[in-house]
Amino acid sequence: MLVELSVRDFVLIEHATLELGPGLTVVSGGTGDGKTLLLRSLRFLLGERAVPDRTVRAGAGMALVEGLFRVESAPLREELRGLGAPDDWDEPDLVLSRSLDAQGRGRARIGGRLATAGDLRSVGGRLVDFLSQHEYQSLASPERQRRTLDRLGSLDALRSRFAEGFAALRAAARARDALSRESEGARERDALRRSELEALRALSPEPGEHEDLLRARERLASLDAIGRALDAGHDRLTEREGAALDLVQATARDLAVHAPHSPAIARVVETLTRAAAELSDAASEVAREQDRLELDPSRLDEVEERLDAFRSLARRLGRPGERPAEPGELASRWQALEASQGPGADDRPLEARLAELDRDLAERATALDSLGDELSRGRRAAAKALERSVQQTLRQLALGGARLTASLREVERGPSLSAPAIAAAWGDLRRPRPPAASSADGGEGAGAEAAVASRFPSSSGLERLELQFAATKGAALLPLGAVASGGELARVCLALKRALAEADDVPVLVFDEVDQNTGGRLGAAIGRTLASIGRARQVLAVTHLPSVAAFAPRHVLVEKRGGARTTLREVRGDERLHELALMIRGEPVSRVALEQARELLSLAGHPRRRSKKHARGRAGATA
Repeated sequence: MLVELSVRDFVLIEHATLELGPGLTVVSGGTGDGKTLLLRSLRFLLGERAVPDRTVRAGAGMALVEGLFRVESAPLREELRGLGAPDDWDEPDLVLSRSLDAQGRGRARIGGRLATAGDLRSVGGRLVDFLSQHEYQSLASPERQRRTLDRLGSLDALRSRFAEGFAALRAAARARDALSRESEGARERDALRRSELEALRALSPEPGEHEDLLRARERLASLDAIGRALDAGHDRLTEREGAALDLVQATARDLAVHAPHSPAIARVVETLTRAAAELSDAASEVAREQDRLELDPSRLDEVEERLDAFRSLARRLGRPGERPAEPGELASRWQALEASQGPGADDRPLEARLAELDRDLAERATALDSLGDELSRGRRAAAKALERSVQQTLRQLALGGARLTASLREVERGPSLSAPAIAAAWGDLRRPRPPAASSADGGEGAGAEAAVASRFPSSSGLERLELQFAATKGAALLPLGAVASGGELARVCLALKRALAEADDVPVLVFDEVDQNTGGRLGAAIGRTLASIGRARQVLAVTHLPSVAAFAPRHVLVEKRGGARTTLREVRGDERLHELALMIRGEPVSRVALEQARELLSLAGHPRRRSKKHARGRAGATA
């Protein structure tokens, strides 16, 4: 429960601290005094979006709201730790705090540790349930109605298991369909890969071979020019009269005669001798190259033929939508294809893999059918209990002629999903695919996912719930949101909360003007119902009716002082009696109003008492 709420510089509240207890606490105050500020501060504390100019009190630097919650339930503490509470928190008391300065900088803490507004919303959503005009209207939502019924029947865990099974079944169906959709393409790709591999094996390209062939072709294409150059070079070196080698050798011989008489001439002779030897070697190499050219005249044809084979295969390997294959890439492509044939790939026959997926789908579908049947039985029982409880409370809330029914209608479902049925309808890849059918999520398609969507249209169960309401006896039952007025919706919501008081695990309920559009005649019934809920949950309610306020063990008064400052304080004893009298008749407080206030407190079960002060006559009181 909420033990203490501290509010500082929030809108019109300068500083207020409220100590709260179990059961029902009511909040009252004059029109314009800011009764809802207390609830707004609590919503702010629990992560509601806020802006500085509507949150920080004028002239203050920062708004700060802190709340001390006492969580006795160990399972709830464990859940809160998963939602943002500190991992090492294991004591009943948990402090939440949130601040916002005038510049828009905010800070949040949970259990003394920094948190985000999102963390506050997650934790706060498990601690406090707000019911305002918006929440009453949302009761018309089928999803909200279904959650209410499941909570009453303690079916939340079962519904979660169904939703998890539904998601797993859809995922398995998508996997099955993906394999089916890819099957023909996979067959084509396998055939193409085998064809490519055979052609590459026939060509057997070596790494770098294509580049070597290009260079060889360039060289061979210029053989004639090379031959002429070699012939001329050999002629100049050794063949013609005055060949280079002859001239060098003759010069060396002529100078050798004089070498003994001159060291310089001796050195020249040595150089010429070496040059003659090198020229002789060069002439021999030129001759050998001439011989090679003459011995391999068909090599150019062979190179061109090999290059043509590279180009032809590269064109064949080009796939639609892909960059054409390059002849120089054939060797690496061959290596990659050979490597892909190794172990590791799932090379089981496609039919076997599909059959395995069909069995898995059938097993999951059978388990989900069982879970759905169990959930349906629980909902039917909960619906009967809900109708009985709500009907009893509606009579107490002056809606005795009204009726509320929880209508459960089984959704239209497709055939069961046995493995043979799946295989027959969607399985064998060699048969044509069935025509496209609309899936549950609005997409187009057919296959296992479409079969699942037909069998299980919703992740929330096998039926649709609709709360139907008739405000008067004999009126036709129609959807709750279509026929109930705002006041009727508020009372229906109150009746539902009373029915859920024991099953609901949110410890704090906050009602914002649940008595809207009602008068004093209904106040006592509403107050009695709120007090009844308060026996199982802590309840905080804003009210303008004294007949509601009288049933609360605690009464918080909101007052505006000085025209721009709002205060919050608990009133007891004579102060509370005076406040109830003000709510009954307004200013000035009369003896009749005070007596009526005492009657209300007595009706609510509080001891009847007359203070000495009021017995003598309160200053300003009139008859």
